Amino acid sequence: MRSILIEWTTQRGDESMPTSELSQGSAPLDARVPRQLLEPNYQNRLRIVGRALDENDLEEAVILEIEDGFFLRAHSPARGGYMTETFTDDRLMQTLRVAIYSRGESGSGSYRSPLRPTGYEDFLRALGYRLDRRAANAITIVECSRYFHVSGDERIGDEYQAAMTPFAELLEVPGINHLVNEAIGRRSRGAVGRAIDADHPVRIIRTGARRW
Repeated sequence: MRSILIEWTTQRGDESMPTSELSQGSAPLDARVPRQLLEPNYQNRLRIVGRALDENDLEEAVILEIEDGFFLRAHSPARGGYMTETFTDDRLMQTLRVAIYSRGESGSGSYRSPLRPTGYEDFLRALGYRLDRRAANAITIVECSRYFHVSGDERIGDEYQAAMTPFAELLEVPGINHLVNEAIGRRSRGAVGRAIDADHPVRIIRTGARRW
């Protein structure tokens, strides 16, 4: 299995303990790989974060966008503590090809849930596509027991008059199934499994806008 290099820190109360590193696989860049799979967008960067979560069988993920990447905190049932990791944008793009060449090899899936039935990688990749379409920025993703809470700023308007508007939404199981099935449909160009309860809307909460 090709794995992504991660230097996790386990937190038990006030104690911090570095854990062992995973080996980083190497893969030559195949000219047949579509260019869009290597773009530094949310879809591709969040995919890497999701893969790390799957490979380490983690749960209760919190993903916070920082100036040059993402900060991740998640619970490890196997280790009995919370793990933290920072993914810089440079590092995310360096390891992106690893995920492309090792698709389908991530994690045992021991800690998957109805919120992520095919794993974090599929869900976060699909969510990233949605965030890219919304021209989002400064995002936060929090996994709760029955939903994901996603918040940040999104661009409203056109190139002549636009505003960055804070948004927050709750993604529950029906909305997640719909999101992932849409992503499968885009990749398979029509061979789509029908989403479970796809007509259930995602609940969106909007606050005031600010100009930029």
